Amino acid sequence: MNFSIKTTLLFFIFSYNYLYAQNKNIADSLITLLPKQTHDTNKALLLDEIAKNLMYSKPFEAMQFAKEGIELSESIKYIKGKARNMNRLGSILR
Repeated sequence: MNFSIKTTLLFFIFSYNYLYAQNKNIADSLITLLPKQTHDTNKALLLDEIAKNLMYSKPFEAMQFAKEGIELSESIKYIKGKARNMNRLGSILR
């Protein structure tokens, strides 16, 4: 292996760790926004976004957020929110 390939490989390994840590911070920030949501449609979309950010690091928690988004969307008859959360749940289960 020549030097540039080794350097490139190390760069991707270290940048992945940095990006993985950033997802945790984003998910935590989104969770703190959850109680502040006044519109149920925004809350359903926020639940999907939280599930998206947790789906690789904490899949069981992500499933809970997606299921909550599905239940909320069904109760307010918000089709887009239900579809997005069902899609997210399917992605997590895949």
